[in-house]
Amino acid sequence: MKTTRQSLAARRIEWLCLAIILTFAAHLLPEWVTSRSAGFVPGVVQVIGYGNYYWLWTFAFGVLLVVASPKRYGIRIGLIRPHIGKTAFVCILPVVLTAIVYPQLPVRPFSGAPVGIWLISPLAQDLVFIGYLYTKFDDLFPGFIHRRVPIRWALIITGFFFVAWHLPNFAGIPAGYVVFQLFYTFAIFVFTGLSRQWTGSIIYMTCVHMAVNLIAWLP
Repeated sequence: MKTTRQSLAARRIEWLCLAIILTFAAHLLPEWVTSRSAGFVPGVVQVIGYGNYYWLWTFAFGVLLVVASPKRYGIRIGLIRPHIGKTAFVCILPVVLTAIVYPQLPVRPFSGAPVGIWLISPLAQDLVFIGYLYTKFDDLFPGFIHRRVPIRWALIITGFFFVAWHLPNFAGIPAGYVVFQLFYTFAIFVFTGLSRQWTGSIIYMTCVHMAVNLIAWLP
């Protein structure tokens, strides 16, 4: 029993370290490939734009992680029928709140960004985090955070890595906005991520992610 616990602890530490690497690799590798390959396909880059070209490589990064077992990583309709009411609630509320709050913000750094910010980026990010990493952490950290709080540990842990993915925004976006972004990103991730927990699918969360980013993108 002691050996089993030690083995589980070692695997947990290993995957936490790997998750840190994957989180920042999801930025750095697509950026590196984009900068190195753009010169080979100048026509494509000119047509779709450099930013969208980068997001396509980020999407490719996510696909490589989940392609071996797409259903296991949430690429499916999932068990929606038993959970349709509460799934609709956790998916609609963040979009409504974003539509109310976001236009009132003094700073809107994503307005007018490349269209990939809402069309490609959400799916790319969700493949990495709520698809791949959530599945791994649900195996390693099974169960709920409290018997009265039916949120799985995997959702909380993955949420922190999803927030960490946004930390490079400090390099080009006003710090006050990024701090605000980190808080709402974690809250929406956990709240909407319940749809992943209930249904086993990332589709519903990705639709919310795209809708929220679309609101942030609009002028």
